[in-house]
Amino acid sequence: MFTLDKVRGGLTDVVVCSFRDLLENQCYNEIYEAVNEFVQDNPSSLDCSTRCVQSPDEEATQWFKIKCTATLDNGLHNLNTKEVSLYTKYDKVQKKCLSDTLVPIIYKEELDEMAEDFLSRYYPEILKQPMAIDPEELAKRMRLTIV
Repeated sequence: MFTLDKVRGGLTDVVVCSFRDLLENQCYNEIYEAVNEFVQDNPSSLDCSTRCVQSPDEEATQWFKIKCTATLDNGLHNLNTKEVSLYTKYDKVQKKCLSDTLVPIIYKEELDEMAEDFLSRYYPEILKQPMAIDPEELAKRMRLTIV
C-alpha cells in the first residue's frame, strides 16, 4: 500500500493511502469545477439515460475522464486540468497508465518490450551478451541509493 503520510485537510489530518485519496482530499474542488464547467458547456453530450426506469426520480450516473498535470514533490502541487471528456467503457486503453498507487500498469503482451526498453536504458550490454545483472550496479546506473 502506498502512503503519503498525512495531508492537511481542513481542521483534521487525513491519512492518504492512494493517489486517488490524495486527489480527493487535496484537489476535489478544482476537479469538481472543471467537470462542472464541462457539463455546463456540453449538456447535450451527457448520457443521462438509465437501463431500467423504476421511478421518475431515478438517478443516472455519468463518468468523466480528466487529464491533468501536477508536480509530485513532497506532496501534490500545481494541479492544472488540461481536458475533461466523457468516459465510456469503449474508450481505447491508454498506454503508460498508472494504478491508484502510482505503479505502472504493464500488460502481459507488453512485458518483453518493456523489459528490453528498461535494459537498453540501464544495462545495454546484457542485450548483446547474456549475463547476470549486478543489482548494486543496476541501482547505481538508475541513480538509486541502496539503504
